Amino acid sequence: MNLFDAFIKGKSEQMGKDIVVEIHPHVGMSVDIDELSYEHYSLEEPAVTLPLSLFSVQPCIGKRVVTIHLQPESESVLSVLIAGQTWNFKPALDDAGISGAYFGEGEGRKYFRVMKSVDVTTEEREKITSLVSGVFQNLMVRCVVDSPAEEASHVSELIGELKKNNRIVFV
Repeated sequence: MNLFDAFIKGKSEQMGKDIVVEIHPHVGMSVDIDELSYEHYSLEEPAVTLPLSLFSVQPCIGKRVVTIHLQPESESVLSVLIAGQTWNFKPALDDAGISGAYFGEGEGRKYFRVMKSVDVTTEEREKITSLVSGVFQNLMVRCVVDSPAEEASHVSELIGELKKNNRIVFV
């Protein structure tokens, strides 16, 4: 735990912001955060069932991190492409009506989930705002805005709302 503590403290300093770490111990595990040097831990009560199963966790290193691409098309319409390790979320993506397709050929061929031309002034907006909490079960995801949205538009308002979600990291 001390090695993890040193890593988180160093990463927080490197990023220049506080990283809040939620610790969910399993029943029978003893975790004392008072012994740790980093200050921004949240210790939850021990539980038999943990919030994420072992294979639901985002990979630490690799090119398969779930990435949401936002592509503004007008003041109120944008398309959403979802790339990365989405296989674990296939049933939830299918239930949400987010279809998938392969793009490219040969080794450059990649699989994306696509929400084409979503009008963010309708109830379809909720599909986008609830992606992380609903479909991805509060998984940390990377988000890329492929082109800037028009200022003071419905799309820029939506992007501002998404930036408030601490589970979405904009790059």
